[in-house]
Amino acid sequence: MPVDFLVVQAFDQYVLERHKRLGAGGSDFMLVNLSRPPYGAPMTTECESNSQDLWVWVACVPGLA
Repeated sequence: MPVDFLVVQAFDQYVLERHKRLGAGGSDFMLVNLSRPPYGAPMTTECESNSQDLWVWVACVPGLA
């Protein structure tokens, strides 16, 4: 799926931050908590509205909708 450079750049920054916080072992989940303990925990329903906002934003990026 083709994506905009900004999406690739944002994911790259996320991966670097994730590696810095979680180390090489990381987590089996794609999107995990990096903002407060427990670091590396999968996103929960508490974060659901934020993740929904993210997907709404991605859907509005030109060329992805």
